[in-house]
Amino acid sequence: MSTTAQCQHCGMELEPTHIDPCPNCGKQGKNVQVVLNEIVHLSDEVLVTKTHEFYAKNFKITVLLILMFVVSPILGLFFGGTTGLVLGVILGGLGFVLSPHAILKTRTIEHL
Repeated sequence: MSTTAQCQHCGMELEPTHIDPCPNCGKQGKNVQVVLNEIVHLSDEVLVTKTHEFYAKNFKITVLLILMFVVSPILGLFFGGTTGLVLGVILGGLGFVLSPHAILKTRTIEHL
């Protein structure tokens, strides 16, 4: 920071704290100039994200599940009792495990 002062009538340089009349022209009044030097750093960032959601279908697993759901009751006609029950539970459990893989929600995120 720098401070300078001049008589506003004749332009003679004065001390910034000078309060008396100008020693050169004898008139009262001065112009004071204060210079401030600052360094300012500015930064900004924009983040753009592109998101795409879709359902990916696994055709083979879907066909297998449809066959299991159709064949399971038919097997119940041929195998009665405990054997039919065990086959039904196995096919039902297999369908439960495979069904989430038949249609899968997929999301791709791209940062631009």
